[in-house]
Amino acid sequence: MFIMGAVPNRRFFGSVNGLGQTVGSSARMVVPLVFYAFSLKGGWRCLTYVLLICITIVGTMVSALLPADL
Repeated sequence: MFIMGAVPNRRFFGSVNGLGQTVGSSARMVVPLVFYAFSLKGGWRCLTYVLLICITIVGTMVSALLPADL
């Protein structure tokens, strides 16, 4: 909803939605692999899970700050 609220013209809803979905799914694919590679190199096997949990907590906190009227 917040991405769609930022679109100035209704004509671009599909393009913006598709771009948002592409970026989101690409990040979900690449970031865990990068975290896992760094955790293996550093010798910390649980680092991936700790970092993903931290990202989830921060994302939840930030989403709570978003306005409810959109």
